[in-house]
Amino acid sequence: MQRDQTRQDEKRPAIRKPRRKVGVYNRVFNTPKGLEFDEARDRVRGLWEKQSHYYAQLNANDGKPHRYKLDHAKTIAEAQEGAQVLKFLQKQEELFPPGQEALTAGPTKLTVAEGCTGYRSRWDTLKKKDPSTYHREDSSFKKWTEKFGNGLLAGVNEKILLQFAEWRTEAHGVGGRAIDLDVLHLNHVVNWGITMAHLPKDHPRWVWKSLAEAPSKDDLLTPGQTDELCNAALLDPKVLAMLPLKYRHLRERNVTAGQSFHDYLRLLQHSGGREHETCLQEWTNVTWTTLAKRDGDGGPEFKKGEKIPGNLFFPGANAKAGGGESAEDRRVPFHAALEDHLLAMHARSDPANNWMFPGRDATKPISRFNKQLDRVKSELREAWEAKASAAEREKFQWFDYVTFQWFRHYFISHCVMAGIDYKTIAVWVSHRDGGVLIGRLYGHLDPTHGQKMAGKLDAHLA
Repeated sequence: MQRDQTRQDEKRPAIRKPRRKVGVYNRVFNTPKGLEFDEARDRVRGLWEKQSHYYAQLNANDGKPHRYKLDHAKTIAEAQEGAQVLKFLQKQEELFPPGQEALTAGPTKLTVAEGCTGYRSRWDTLKKKDPSTYHREDSSFKKWTEKFGNGLLAGVNEKILLQFAEWRTEAHGVGGRAIDLDVLHLNHVVNWGITMAHLPKDHPRWVWKSLAEAPSKDDLLTPGQTDELCNAALLDPKVLAMLPLKYRHLRERNVTAGQSFHDYLRLLQHSGGREHETCLQEWTNVTWTTLAKRDGDGGPEFKKGEKIPGNLFFPGANAKAGGGESAEDRRVPFHAALEDHLLAMHARSDPANNWMFPGRDATKPISRFNKQLDRVKSELREAWEAKASAAEREKFQWFDYVTFQWFRHYFISHCVMAGIDYKTIAVWVSHRDGGVLIGRLYGHLDPTHGQKMAGKLDAHLA
């Protein structure tokens, strides 16, 4: 009997999604990708579709159910957002039957907290933002909600922004760059509100003057300082030998982590890579230096037996370069320091792992080295304070300010001082402006640049 029932189940056809009927309200279903249709699971409650338009069914303040046309919704996710805004009005008992009053929240209805929730729910559904961007925006929205969550989104102006900036500085001690990002993220919410017709199209836009300080021309690490930072990442074998045996295994694990962080800092220094994209580097992105086996190998300029220089490839998809867009793919040609460092790293690496910097789960790369940098900076400060006077200990030192960006700054600065043209450097570090920014921020490092270029012109015209 049980066997017969199993055979009947196997023959039972898959349940099909109901066909849409013309001119009537159809139920809306949202089947997860890769799963078969399940009517009970996939039904989007409260949403209806008629002639390619979405409708939300809610009880108005007259106690009766009504269907509200969601004019700006083109997808199920957008329809759900529109329904959420109507639910806000419903809770406030301000959801009127269709035709009696405007259906959208309008400039006098939507609060900052509700706007942040609506904007965030869209990206929760679409899942089109990378985790790091989502995390930064979410952090900003929590701060906006904490300070001005009950205020009207339409009422945010320059005065409110300055009050928020003062509060962030006093309460959290953040810098101008963090506040600029907070304001940028709220501007995304305003744009979302206009797109979804929660705010009028002619909604006045604020003017925000950036609080972030321009990159300093003086914050250039010396070779000695880079050595000090990189060496601090390594664990001294003498210290390991002094530890009790019962703790030795914990410190030995840190030896590997310290070496990995040291290698990471050196790679930033020698390649000019960005923080995140360097964490994602793979050994397959390295083209090693080889010898030409015949004339023309590696290009017409190479003869048999000559070296074909290698390079390190940076996929543009692993980085962003202005406007949130992916950077350009680029290759950084080998120079002696970069090649020697990669060879040393490769000799220490696990042949079975393609990641240059594998995480605890060896199948994935490490996501960031922030904790390791904090540890190194803390150890350098402790060592300095042991020698400094009580008055000097209160002063900040160069290592207190170091970020991973300083190593990229170091690479670009030394490229400029070496006389490499700005356009070539811009390609190596994936700047889209062809070297304009490098000339403006780093040009002072090579005061003879103009003279060198004039000499090239003289040689050409001679």
